[in-house]
Amino acid sequence: MTISMIHCGDIHLGFDQYNSEERFHDFHRSFLNIVDYAIENRVDYFVIAGDFFNKRSINPRTLSQAIDGLNRLRKKEIRVIAIEGNHDKAPYGQGDSWMDFLNQQEYFYLLNPRFDQGDLVLEAYEQKQGGSLVAFPGIRFVGLGYQGSMTARRLSELNEQLEKSEEVTILLLHSAVNNLLHLGGIKYEDIALLKEKIDYVAMGHIHQRYELDHWIYNPGSPECWDVGEGAKEKGFYHVVFADGQKNVTFVPSLKRPVHSLAVNVSGCEELDEVYALCDEEVDKLDIKEDSRPIVQLIIKGYTPFNPLAIDTKLLEEKIANTLDCLIVEVVNNAVMKGSHHATSDGPEMNRDDLEREVLRGLFMEKGNLSPWVDELVDLSRNVKELILKEADEQSVSALVESLAEKIVAEDLVQDCEEQVAAAMESNDEGSEA
Repeated sequence: MTISMIHCGDIHLGFDQYNSEERFHDFHRSFLNIVDYAIENRVDYFVIAGDFFNKRSINPRTLSQAIDGLNRLRKKEIRVIAIEGNHDKAPYGQGDSWMDFLNQQEYFYLLNPRFDQGDLVLEAYEQKQGGSLVAFPGIRFVGLGYQGSMTARRLSELNEQLEKSEEVTILLLHSAVNNLLHLGGIKYEDIALLKEKIDYVAMGHIHQRYELDHWIYNPGSPECWDVGEGAKEKGFYHVVFADGQKNVTFVPSLKRPVHSLAVNVSGCEELDEVYALCDEEVDKLDIKEDSRPIVQLIIKGYTPFNPLAIDTKLLEEKIANTLDCLIVEVVNNAVMKGSHHATSDGPEMNRDDLEREVLRGLFMEKGNLSPWVDELVDLSRNVKELILKEADEQSVSALVESLAEKIVAEDLVQDCEEQVAAAMESNDEGSEA
């Protein structure tokens, strides 16, 4: 018996990146490209490993985009198996998500685990009641969705309840393996205990492709959710199970080209020299005709004048007039010579180090928190990352509480929470400056 499936994730429908209408359509086109491939290759199943949508609350046009692709699959009798990612979960205070709605409309099988007194209960899927296991001839799918900091525990509970089967068994999980350990990621050994029961782990969450042990597969996002992903592989997996073997093929996806270049302006003495050097580097870009890419120019290095004098809007307009781009973004990370951000041994402080220095300064101003400065800096950055990823409130609270438990005095616990909030606000203001 031969069974085939598509494994994709992190589609992020509805993302109008840079407030661009065209980028809104790019994510839809990328999804439809995968759908068309599935139909052309007559696969049996279409697996979505979370973050189908970019936001918990979506507009009607985004819902229409989702139904457009899902309806094409339904007409061809390709079963769609899905889980929720951190971006898909129901808005705070609401019981159902838009993924629940699509499940009720029978566009896909949404696998959601059930819990009894805080413990995982492995139940067969029912359309109205949900459930985390659905079986078809020769294959079964188990879905845990996004469990955040509880992922390792849920995997252990699943291992206790899931029986080994002769059927091909697919686990759908929205998490990270050996990555983002401070943000709910898991170690390989946390999931390895299931290897005798699971034939293929269909991952989502990390936007970069990775594979582990010919068993764990993460395709990454098919479109560039962040410009920094421009150089990464983008695509999905075409998987075929036959005669006890599996064949996994990575298929490049349809995506808009992204060009990101860094220009070191340390040798420039005048403002005009900065503009000339940027023009020179931009001219070296190899842009295909009619590709309308996204271009990001990052300015770094030392200047003898205030780097805020660099007119990034002027540069963006010049690049847009020179190249046929959809979007141009100029990021000014230059540092003035002699500033406290500069170092005597040469290389300028990178963005992460600069952020850490600013946060350390804020916390050091509060003398009674000085013993916890490094922990507070890490906490602030982690909370920021969780917020950017639209993590649930429980994950954020758990992160803050984990540090609070280490601080014995109650007044320090209160100061910790206040300083985290202040540092986050100040950091955001600094990023916008």
